[in-house]
Amino acid sequence: MVNSGVYFFSGWENPSVQRYDFTTRNIETVGKVEGKLAWGLTVSPDSRHLLYSVYESEQGQSNLMMVEKFR
Repeated sequence: MVNSGVYFFSGWENPSVQRYDFTTRNIETVGKVEGKLAWGLTVSPDSRHLLYSVYESEQGQSNLMMVEKFR
């Protein structure tokens, strides 16, 4: 959550990154993730950076991903 809204995923596999805007009460898609999500999502206070993790294989390996200027 940031001051202007809440960021969330539409599901676990190949989800969209979505944002609920507190002011307009609308949900907008801000990005797309390829792969299966691992745990974790955070957004920088200025909403310019989004950090999440995805599984790379079924053996439980995961990577952290940072998306800059995703709006």
